[in-house]
Formats: sequence, structure tokens, C-alpha cells
Amino acid sequence: MRQAVEGLDNRGPAARWSRFFQKHVAGRWPADEEGRGRALWLTRQTGWLFLAQSSASVFNYLSNAAAGRFLGPIDYGAFAALSAVLLILIALAGTIQTLTAQGVALALASGRGGQVAALLRHLFLTVALRWGGLATLAAVILSPLLASWLHTSIVASAIAGITILPLAMLPIFQGALRGSQRFIPLGATTMVSGGLRFILTVMLALLGLGLTGTIAALPLSFLAAALLGLWLLRDLLRRKPDAPASLPMRANRELAGAALGLLALAFLVNADVILVKNRFPAAEAGLYSAMAVLGKAVLYFPAAVTGVLLPLVVSRTVRGERSLPLLLVSLGAVLVLCAGFAVPFSLFPAQALGLLFGAAYAEHASLLGWYSVAMTLYAMANVWLIYAIGRQRIGYPVGLAAIALAEAVALALVPLNLMVVVLVVVAGGVVSVAMAVVEGARVYRSQRMPAVHE
Repeated sequence: MRQAVEGLDNRGPAARWSRFFQKHVAGRWPADEEGRGRALWLTRQTGWLFLAQSSASVFNYLSNAAAGRFLGPIDYGAFAALSAVLLILIALAGTIQTLTAQGVALALASGRGGQVAALLRHLFLTVALRWGGLATLAAVILSPLLASWLHTSIVASAIAGITILPLAMLPIFQGALRGSQRFIPLGATTMVSGGLRFILTVMLALLGLGLTGTIAALPLSFLAAALLGLWLLRDLLRRKPDAPASLPMRANRELAGAALGLLALAFLVNADVILVKNRFPAAEAGLYSAMAVLGKAVLYFPAAVTGVLLPLVVSRTVRGERSLPLLLVSLGAVLVLCAGFAVPFSLFPAQALGLLFGAAYAEHASLLGWYSVAMTLYAMANVWLIYAIGRQRIGYPVGLAAIALAEAVALALVPLNLMVVVLVVVAGGVVSVAMAVVEGARVYRSQRMPAVHE
């Protein structure tokens, strides 16, 4: 890459571009062959993961669009509310994935590959089967209460509860793929989950199963992705287990810190849909849910960036290297990707809603621009949260939990006005980013102090 810019004329735009390239791009490319190979490998893996997660996001949005067109605004409000409850549970699954990824990355970076098999078996038997099974049973038993609170079907609520079991299995296998930096297989499980969900949503809706069928597509697609992840990890699982007796205690400590932040963020971006379904008329809640689901594209499409960030932060931390530059690059990438959705959503909200859901859902299109701003803020907060988890900094997750509590109180007390609801969501994003800036300033100051390494 260095040779590609040598020998050019020293004047004109081409020369200015070559100097910029040498200083900011080629100058940062590894000079040794091994380093270049590693950089190219990481670029390919990251590119594939971005493509896979973007494709899965497209399929998930197509699933929502299909549900909206098959069900109509009233039943779609119930579908979106139950999906929002599951998204909060998925955050807990994300905690399990983060814990697994962090444990696998630490074991491999420390040369303790045998510990990976022990960690995976412990998490699968204890977290997925034991606690996931108990949580599934409790959710099914309590499904009539959830159905009553959301004004929806008991059967659909029970199926949503059943989804907890595959949700407890899938993140263990995806976390192991993520922690071992196997981003191509990780992307495959993501694509299977999203693609199969879309196919099943359409098929079950065409069979006339309505709300029950569209919800049932979720556990079936998660289970298929979990089985694929299990098969892709067969080489790690076959290793002879070699783990210290303190593994469960350490896992529980890390799980608590990651769970607090991820659950808080999931609540911040999903509580509005749930509470609107409870407090507003059914048709109005359905229209709001369609707008919110589309606006969350701003948040979910850059997910590949944070998917790659965690294992890199963990491995650099173990080696005693600086990880703050990774955070800054990730924030920049997420901001660019978010703007790619937020700008057109703000300029053409009615057209965007009409294209995905149909003209019947465009009544509250004017809220989409503000909602996109809120999701951009939460996407930036998510990057800092993943960085804080990788660095085991508990302050930010605790702060997010406090913001989530404040948002819940505000959403329960605000007047029955959807614009006010959106402004509450925006305010939560502003405070989350402001707190991240304060935390970032502390990290920057600490790394500039002599004899103190970030």
C-alpha cells in the first residue's frame, strides 16, 4: 500500500490525495507481512459480519412489515408489544453472549484453550438449560397476566414465553464464535435466524394463524440458529475441559455487570412501545409501533460494529495495549451508519413508512425524524456500553440503569400524547450520551497520566 502512492507528482489534487493517503491510511497499515495478513483477515471477517448482520436486520424488518400487512394496525400493536418484551429478554441473552465472548477471548488470549470447553459446558448446562428452562416455565404460567396487561391473546403471550428457552441457548454459541473471532460463522447464525424468521412469518400468516403464527416464527428461528452454532463450535467443544474451580463465581460476577447495562439499554429503547400498548387505544398503539419499529433500524443496522468491538477490546486489555482508539473508530463508524438512515427518515418519513408497512400506517410519520435522532443517540451509547463491559467498568451500566428507571416513571406519567412519549425517549438518549462523554473524558485523562495505562 505504501508503494501505491510513491512516485506521484508533487503538485495538484493527486499529490494532495497521495500525501493524505500516506499519512492517514498507508502509514497505519502494518509494515510486516504477518501484520498485513492479520489486518486483511480482520477486514474480511468484519466486512462479512457487517453484511450478515445487515442482511439479518433486513429480514427482521421484512418480517415486521409482513406482520403489519397481514395483521392490520390493531393486532400489529399486540405483535410489536410482545416483540418489545422479547427484545428486552434478548438483551439478557446479549448479556450471556457478552459474558461468553469475554470468557472465550480471555482464555484464548491467555493461552488457556482448554478452559473454553469448560466455560461453554457450564453456561449451556447451568444458564441455558437450568435457568432458561425455569424462566420459560414461569413465563408460560404468567402469560395470562401479560396478555391482560397488553390487551392481547393468551396463546400468543405463552408462545412468546416459550421463546426464552432458545434465547438462552443461542447467545452461548454466538458468544463463543464472537470471542474466538470467528466472525464468518457468527454471521451465518445471524443470517439463518433472520432469514428463517421472515420465511416462517409469511408461511404461518398465509396459513391463517394470525398473531399466534407471527409470534411463533421467533422461537423456531432462534432454535435453528442455535443448532447451527452448536455444530460450528464442535472443535472447541471436543477439547478436554481444563477450568479452575472458581469459574462459576467469576462468570456470575461478570454476568451481573454486563446484564445491568444491557438490560437497561434494551429497556430504554423498547419500553415506549410496551407502555403505549398498555395506555393508548389499540389502533393508535399499532400505528406508533410501526413508526418505532422502522425508527429502530437506525439502532440495529450498525450492530456489526459493536459485535467486533468487544473481543478486540478484551484482547488488547489482556496484552496491556491501548483500546481507546478502537472506541473512537467504532463511534465514528456507527455515527456514519446511523446518519445513513436517520437523514432519509427525517426528510421522507411518510414515504418510508408507506414503503415498509403500507399507507395505513403513515398517520404518525411526523414522529419518525425525532425517533431516529433518539435511536442514533442510543446507538452511540451502546458503543460505549460494550467498551465499558470489555474494560469491566461498572459505572456506565449503573448510570444507564438509573436513566432507564427515570424513563419508565416518565412514560407512566406523561399525558396521552405520542409526541411527548417520543420526546421522553429522546431525552433518555441525550442523558445517556452525555454520561458516556463524561466517562470517556475520565478514561482519556487517566491514560495521559504517567505510569498509568488505560
